[in-house]
Amino acid sequence: MGPIYQLAKPERLLEDHIYFYTHFKSFVPEDECIYLMPSTDIKLSFNFADCGFIRDIREKDIEPVKTPVHVTLGLQTKRNYDLILKKNTLYDSLVVFFKPHGFYDIFNIPPANLTDHYFSIEGKVGKELAELADKLSKLSLLCDQAALLNNYFIEKLEQIQLKKSAIVFASQSILSSAKTLNLKKLACDCNLSPRHFERVFKEFVGISAMKLQSINRFETCLKLKERIPQKKWTNIAFEAGYTDQMHLVREFKKLSSLTPSSIHWKSGIDGMHWHFLRKLVDVNNNV
Repeated sequence: MGPIYQLAKPERLLEDHIYFYTHFKSFVPEDECIYLMPSTDIKLSFNFADCGFIRDIREKDIEPVKTPVHVTLGLQTKRNYDLILKKNTLYDSLVVFFKPHGFYDIFNIPPANLTDHYFSIEGKVGKELAELADKLSKLSLLCDQAALLNNYFIEKLEQIQLKKSAIVFASQSILSSAKTLNLKKLACDCNLSPRHFERVFKEFVGISAMKLQSINRFETCLKLKERIPQKKWTNIAFEAGYTDQMHLVREFKKLSSLTPSSIHWKSGIDGMHWHFLRKLVDVNNNV
């Protein structure tokens, strides 16, 4: 049979994330080597035949490995891999070409983690992709495969957007509150379980909700003391949501290695970060 090469564009909702889909199917009469050259796109390949092997040209002593059912090729800054096709076999592959940021938009996997790598995604997403590959393999027309891919990717985008909206709401709630919030209730308000909420929050913000709340309390104390230098720490602790003054002292030491009373306060200096500037001045004066 002659080679079959088809190309389809994604739905409009996905055009900012995906270039196109391709389906290539061909009988391989002789052993063939395809160089995977530097590229500015990220590829997700679904392989419906067992003829392909990947060789890492950086590892001379490692034998080529069989291509998985689904595999991701990150942005390549140089030729790192070759695709080896065995003779007298059928090569059958469907490839999604993502824009540089598109893979992250849909799967929330940082592009830097993919660059110059070739691997099969594991975990929950990996299971989803394996199930998707099975469904795709039963469809003969690219238009039907593209429709299935469109639905999957749009659903993933919507899930990511919902998570982002929830975390934006949660982080703003924490930062705009002078009191300590109940994080289990906040997770419930975001329609997430407490455990899932913590994982997603750290994924998007970089630190846990508890840590963000702790830092926010700390900053609230500094602002209160700046506005009213004569205000007692006991009162500040209460207003900032600490259980008592000792709770405040412990967190100050944990976050700054300083006690509240050891910070050099000076009224009349504008700006919320003046205390850090003051500390820098003190250090420089001691040099």
